[in-house]
Amino acid sequence: MKKRNKTAFFDSQVDSALERAKLILCFVMIWGMLAHGFMLFNKFSFHDDPTMLFGSGFLGFLNLGRWMTDFLEIINQFLFLYDYSLPVINGISFFLCEAAILWIISEIFEIKNKGILIGLSGLIVALPTVTCLFGYIHFAGLYGFGLLLSIGGACLICVGGVFLRYWV
Repeated sequence: MKKRNKTAFFDSQVDSALERAKLILCFVMIWGMLAHGFMLFNKFSFHDDPTMLFGSGFLGFLNLGRWMTDFLEIINQFLFLYDYSLPVINGISFFLCEAAILWIISEIFEIKNKGILIGLSGLIVALPTVTCLFGYIHFAGLYGFGLLLSIGGACLICVGGVFLRYWV
């Protein structure tokens, strides 16, 4: 009888980019629900929720330096057809952005080991800064989108620099 290695799953490689994306998305959602389930399934309204939902909206956030949030809220209302503070929807949209970020990072650094991808998905979701962000769950999806844009810009600078060398 052939003896099976217990760590064979974590030591195996994922060669396809689509398979890596599926693995990352699955484990980001699992780690996210384990790490932040309390904040997602219980509603705590801090000062941003009432201000954005019932307050002055765009003009109230100009002095806080968050001038783009009103425009992103309009896009959010168009996409999800709601003007409510729903922690689960905001958390899932944040986790989708986190999964896309980790997929971009795994493509840049060519990470193909399943164990490393699972560990990185847990690390990127359970960072203390992300945990503090879930206190302001109303803006979690928007902050996740902003982080995705910043990582995408860094990716274009790093990877695009290789292509720019050949043009100059």
